[in-house]
Amino acid sequence: MELAGRMDRRPRRAPADRPLSVSVRWFAVVFGAVTGLAASLALFVVLGLAGLIEDDGESVALLLLIYAAQLLAGYVAGRYAVANGALHGGLAALALFFLTALFAVAAGTEPTLVTIVFSLFVAAVIGSAGGALANWQRVEK
Repeated sequence: MELAGRMDRRPRRAPADRPLSVSVRWFAVVFGAVTGLAASLALFVVLGLAGLIEDDGESVALLLLIYAAQLLAGYVAGRYAVANGALHGGLAALALFFLTALFAVAAGTEPTLVTIVFSLFVAAVIGSAGGALANWQRVEK
C-alpha cells in the first residue's frame, strides 16, 4: 500500500516535456534496401536484354530504374515500420544508395562530391516519399 501511495505523489510531466525519442526498426530498413536492390538488379537484367540500357551507363532508363528502386525500398521499409514510415523509407533508400555506390566505385566510376551529395539528397527524398506513401495507405485502410 505504501508503494502505491508514493507512485501517486510523483509529479506528472506534460507531454511537451517528454524527450523526443525516435525508434528505428532496423529490420524494416535492411529489408527495404535489400528488396530495392533485388528489384533493381532484376529490372536491370530485363532492360539490358531488351536493349533499353546502353553499355556506357548514361541512359535515362538507368536513372529511372535507380529512382524506382529507391522508391520501392522506401515503400517496403515504410510498410514494415511500426511508426514513422517516412524516416524508415529515407534510411532504406540511403542504404540502397550506399550499396549501389559501392558497386559503381568497384566498377571504376569516379563520382564527384557534388554528384554524391545531390544523389544522397535525392535518395533521401524519394525514399521518404515511398515511406510516406506506405504510411498513407496504412492509415486509409
